[in-house]
Amino acid sequence: MCPKTELKLQKLYNNKKIKGDITMDKKVSKFTIKAEKELLKKFEYISKQKGHSIDEEVEMKMKEKVEEFEKEHGEIETND
Repeated sequence: MCPKTELKLQKLYNNKKIKGDITMDKKVSKFTIKAEKELLKKFEYISKQKGHSIDEEVEMKMKEKVEEFEKEHGEIETND
């Protein structure tokens, strides 16, 4: 984990916005993707320019796409 991300998590933990292991408070799933090296480097550059980690940027993009889809097709039921 990069120092910037660790610092953000520590601030959240100290402010009691999260307690203990972050995966205990949020339903978080991990997954791996395959991408061309050049594409990943460019995405990392964009993420850093926005002050985000790659993980944060990917999650934001995923949320944007789900929101766009649901506006057009209705809410997706996940049974969770």
